[in-house]
Amino acid sequence: MRIGGSGATFSIADGSVSGTSAGVTTQSQDAGNGWRKFSISRTAVANEIARINVIPTASVGDFSGDGTSGVYIWGAQLEEASTASSYQPILSTFENAFKAAFPSHTLYQDYRSVTPVTAVGEPVGLMLDKSEGLAQGPELVTNGDFATDSDWTKGTGWTISGGVASFSNSTGTAFSQTMSLSAGVYKIEVETTGVGAQVYFNSPSISTTSILVSGSNTVYIAHNGSYTKLSFLGIGNSSFSMDNISVKEVLYDQPDGTLQLFNSPANVPRIEYDATGAVKGLLIEEARTNLYLNSNQFVSPWARIASDIYASAGTSPSGLADAWRWVGDGTSVLYQGTPYVAGDYTVSAWVKSNGAGEDTFRLYGLNSVVSGDFTATSEWVRYSHTFTSASAVNQFSGILYGASRGNVDLLVYGFQIEAGSTPSSYIPTSGSTVTRAAETLTVPAANLPYSSTNMSIQMDGKMTYADRNIFNEVLFTNWISSGTDYIQVGIHTADVKTGQLFFKQNSLGSVSSIFTAPNHFNPNIGVPFNIASRHGSTFINGAINGTTLTANTTPTSLPDLSSTDLNLGSTFMGTIGKFRVWDEDLTDTGIVEAST
Repeated sequence: MRIGGSGATFSIADGSVSGTSAGVTTQSQDAGNGWRKFSISRTAVANEIARINVIPTASVGDFSGDGTSGVYIWGAQLEEASTASSYQPILSTFENAFKAAFPSHTLYQDYRSVTPVTAVGEPVGLMLDKSEGLAQGPELVTNGDFATDSDWTKGTGWTISGGVASFSNSTGTAFSQTMSLSAGVYKIEVETTGVGAQVYFNSPSISTTSILVSGSNTVYIAHNGSYTKLSFLGIGNSSFSMDNISVKEVLYDQPDGTLQLFNSPANVPRIEYDATGAVKGLLIEEARTNLYLNSNQFVSPWARIASDIYASAGTSPSGLADAWRWVGDGTSVLYQGTPYVAGDYTVSAWVKSNGAGEDTFRLYGLNSVVSGDFTATSEWVRYSHTFTSASAVNQFSGILYGASRGNVDLLVYGFQIEAGSTPSSYIPTSGSTVTRAAETLTVPAANLPYSSTNMSIQMDGKMTYADRNIFNEVLFTNWISSGTDYIQVGIHTADVKTGQLFFKQNSLGSVSSIFTAPNHFNPNIGVPFNIASRHGSTFINGAINGTTLTANTTPTSLPDLSSTDLNLGSTFMGTIGKFRVWDEDLTDTGIVEAST
């Protein structure tokens, strides 16, 4: 074998190596059944040729195998690495080869890893780095193959016999096993014959519930640390059986496989990706409550006018068969009553065409505050409508026919109504409202560089905000020890401002600031930003997207923040891509570069 003019000679007969050139590393392995694996590694220069020659040599001698079958060659591979990895066959195209090497999809539209991402523009709920396998903890289920009738608590209608657990009953009951589980994400696998099963963690409360399909199921469920049981619910008037149940914790930041994105449990950061697999950043959202009592179960208190709704009508954005089909005429309404106080509210839902061409609809709140027409497409899209309540009332909201009063035939999923001027990520509910706590990010002072004379800060990402006519509409950074000592970067929307970026520092009550134009940003969902600032004892300046502002040279000192934690995204909805702090002055040229 040779790369360029360097290489080594291997003996097929006994695997010995000779004639190794300087700078070449060799490997000779007995692969069993008469096969040997040979490899060489070296640092190459441009445009060198790699060769594999099978020839008789004077130093090694002839070899004819077993005397009749000859010599076989298989599995040639050239890779950019210092050692040989496992064989990756190249088929007709790279895509085929990649799928052959990594048969499990890397990106999924849902966080339960059911529906893979197959095209740009599709939603991403889960990204797995499986190049080295998904790191998992030990098996947590006892008697998951039902070899014996033991270890499980069986509700009415459940039996264990013949190596399976079976359910058949007129009313729903549970089948469970007590477990000691810490907060984290768990992979649950189960083989099911028939439909009617759901899986979840519970006691004292209940986790996200996943509906199982007939066949092999793999679901991921977040555990908040308080659940003590793995439970399966048999739906009333259903019959099915289960086998080969497995539960393993998915481990984060492991060298043998990293879970990159998930529907995270408490205190686990949410990393957002786009459909190409590119990281958008750390997802930060304020506290929100889904006021719908049942976000995806259209039973009471949901009500309908001139329409019907059918369960399990298709695959939803969750990747499960839990989309609903809503069918009606030009007077159809699907609604639920919710309480309001004075303020802004946003109603949202995923909607998709059912293929009948009857795709026009509207969203509404407060009984009669109606959006414009939306037209559903062949892809799942999350639509939203924001309105303002003037007082405390209890009125209806939901989805209704289009303005032209045509028929409707739509797939719907995941309704949400929340106090706020923009939609937040979906919060599932089942029987009661659910609040997602505010996500806060604090950088400890011990982890921050600090200088009493010069500091520089950079941050980029995407933000979602509305014009509420207030100061500090957005606070990117809030490094504050007191009301008279702080560094802040944010956005104002007060008065005529729609998105005025400001950089501010206060030292011993002396405030110095830099501002952009009042309408530098405009309120929207996913507004990109890249900002940088330099703060000194004699200056302050900022840059946005590679353009510097005019420095303010009136400061006389920097605030003492040497022992103060920094609050990042304290008033913020969106993703943070990068955040950097320097204990030096980058200069105007530096902050232009940092914000580009």
